[in-house]
Amino acid sequence: MSEMIQVPDGWEVKKVSSLCKILDNQRIPLNDEERQNMKGHIPYYGANAIVDYIDSYLFDEDLILLAEDGGNFDEYENRPISFKISGKSWVNNHAHILKPNKNVEFDYVFYSLEHKNITSYIRGGTRSKLNQSDLRDVDVLIPKEKKEQEKIANILSTLDKAIESTNRLIEKEKNIKKALMQELLTNGIDKDGHIRTRATHTYKESELGMIPEEWEIVSLGEISTKISDGIHATPVYSDSSNFYFINGNNLENGKIIITEKTNCVDEEEYKKYKLELTENTILLSINGTIGNIAFYKNEKVVLGKSAAYIICKNNIDIYFLSFLLSSHAVLQSFELNLTGSTIKNLSIRAIRETKIIYPSMPEQKQIAKILTTQDKKIETEETNLAKLKELKKGVMNDLLSGKVRVMV
Repeated sequence: MSEMIQVPDGWEVKKVSSLCKILDNQRIPLNDEERQNMKGHIPYYGANAIVDYIDSYLFDEDLILLAEDGGNFDEYENRPISFKISGKSWVNNHAHILKPNKNVEFDYVFYSLEHKNITSYIRGGTRSKLNQSDLRDVDVLIPKEKKEQEKIANILSTLDKAIESTNRLIEKEKNIKKALMQELLTNGIDKDGHIRTRATHTYKESELGMIPEEWEIVSLGEISTKISDGIHATPVYSDSSNFYFINGNNLENGKIIITEKTNCVDEEEYKKYKLELTENTILLSINGTIGNIAFYKNEKVVLGKSAAYIICKNNIDIYFLSFLLSSHAVLQSFELNLTGSTIKNLSIRAIRETKIIYPSMPEQKQIAKILTTQDKKIETEETNLAKLKELKKGVMNDLLSGKVRVMV
């Protein structure tokens, strides 16, 4: 099952079995009950990640895990098929365990496998599987000199550190947003631009708890001209058009997401089901996944029944409302009103009756501005992260193929 690989000068093709010891015979799977009786702080690994934490370990060293079954084999370009572990660990039988030999650079072997296309080695069936015999036969292109391996690994490791740093920054900014939402949607901002506190401002009792005396409590029905959902039928699809049939799963981070899997309808079908939505409309997922939102921006779409719409009156800021809809308080209210056993559903009536805080319009806009600014910080870092991942992908392709050589 060898691959056709162009081999640069000073490089060679090696089998995984000649680069690594395979420690699969040391794996021990544990069922849920067994793990429940072994709760601890040591990671218990499966095919792609940590599955649980237990109080015992099988290994205490640096290793590479590569999925045996349930791996990201078909998505290898964007999702890793292998990952590194270190320290004490326990590994189940869904991951192969590789220990690179001392005469090769550990991280070079890891990066060679992390996003490798091994689909030709995968056995079919209901669950794709990489048998150990096939794993042993996987080809790896590798420089003969260990120093060159090390230099390549160091470059990729530097990129990984940048990616990890950006991930941490994104998490930090998200935590700041969470804290801001808690403060602003509980206490708000006074006329002088300061966050209120109970020590400095007057609060009053309400059906949502203590709120600033300037606020009111209203229902979503009171601040909207209409709340309803999409069609409860399946439209006639078209092979290709600029009109789309969307549902709740197309709503994400304030936008309508159209993918290659999104069904199209023709213009006649679009006109048949078209809703009179305005740019003061928020879309909300109400079936299966609850609470995803998008702002309607005059997209040519037909809504399905798992997408609700809220057409707002002029006395509510649409961006302020979007933050309210994604707040813990409102999502918890939605959760309490879900129906259905297997697939959860939020009724239009429950949406209309949901109670929300209602500050003055200037305060709504001020709160929305602060939270929107924080969202932009998160988006900026997420853009940086995407660029770093693309950069790493290109650098991996160049360095691990020998197209671009490093100076040794």
